[in-house]
Amino acid sequence: MRSKLAPGVNDLQTLYPHIAAQAHEWEPSTVHPCCNKKLPWLCKHGHVWMMSPANRVLRKGNCHFCSGKLALKGFNDLATLCPHLASQAHGWDPSCYTKGSNKKLEWICDKDHVWIATIKYRSGHNSGCPYCSGRYPIKGETDLASVMPWLAKEAHGWDPSTVKPGSSSSKMTWKCPNGHVYEAKVCDRALGGTGCAQCAKFGYKINETAWIYLLSKENEQKIGITNTWKTRFARHRGNGWKLVQRLGLVGGDFALHVENRIKNWLKEKEYVLSGTKENWSMDDLKVSSIAELAGLAGVDGSDMERLQWLSPSGHPITPDGETPMANRPPITAAIDLTADTLNALRKAGPNERGNYSLDVAVWENEKRSSDRAPSHTGTVKLKGQKDSPKSYASVWVNANIGGSSDDLF
Repeated sequence: MRSKLAPGVNDLQTLYPHIAAQAHEWEPSTVHPCCNKKLPWLCKHGHVWMMSPANRVLRKGNCHFCSGKLALKGFNDLATLCPHLASQAHGWDPSCYTKGSNKKLEWICDKDHVWIATIKYRSGHNSGCPYCSGRYPIKGETDLASVMPWLAKEAHGWDPSTVKPGSSSSKMTWKCPNGHVYEAKVCDRALGGTGCAQCAKFGYKINETAWIYLLSKENEQKIGITNTWKTRFARHRGNGWKLVQRLGLVGGDFALHVENRIKNWLKEKEYVLSGTKENWSMDDLKVSSIAELAGLAGVDGSDMERLQWLSPSGHPITPDGETPMANRPPITAAIDLTADTLNALRKAGPNERGNYSLDVAVWENEKRSSDRAPSHTGTVKLKGQKDSPKSYASVWVNANIGGSSDDLF
């Protein structure tokens, strides 16, 4: 509660003479400094405005026109201070606004481009027409459909005339001439040269079989996928990485799905090491199998069952990513299909039962140097086609089970 007015003791004139000097047509010695009644004031520039004494004393309020709160034609209005901006006002009076106004209004440039922006943004950043500067696409001139019509044809479910080739906002949906639907940023496609991953002649291909792998070195681990295991692992091994586990062959789309789930989880947990996308410190997380990592990342249902089947529970993993011989079935085999064989299979099509048939021929591996090496190696071809592209087969016969290779072939 404020004290009772006592003229000469606690009035505005006595306590705040510099403020009282601006009182306009009223006596400040008869008013308490905390009075909330709006009264007229006169500044040194001759501007008259309304404000309560309390606002002036407690909130340091000053002239609305000098402070830029209100526009005064010929003094602080936009038309007076920024005539070049005022000339672009579209459908409104620039003499009614200050240059610090946050009001969003329409503007028009000398090329008749119309856009919306606040007065404060334009005056503070000296910004011009977003169309002329290239920030917005000009339909029929600088939009994607006009500049790159061949690329715009692949826009799927959106209008390419509404974006410019350099747009780097959100990912858009595309459909390649072969019918593959995928997502990519406009700038990556227009400027970076990226395209359909399934049609690419290089990089990871989701329509081909793949491997999922887990590697480690020193105090670091990483997850990855590849269509070409030998080439990829040779590169990693050259950088000091050792194999913890490898699962495959699986569908390329399945491998990508699992990897993305794991990488997103690692990112959410802030485990990803700086400068990498799929590496983490074993101080934060240490796993011994891909299924263990996938479980932590929330992979479940049939996807988790598939990973566990590829690496059965109860079969410990060796440093080379294989299960020990004593835990293996009597015979295991692996077939590495080359891209040429896969393409030939697609071209030949399925048989009358709807299956794809292959001929496999194996011989005893005379160069076998350890139990981890295959006991038999051989070739794989399309059934009944002697000149078909060749792939390779590896077979392991577990000597701990008993019997001989003659019993198994």
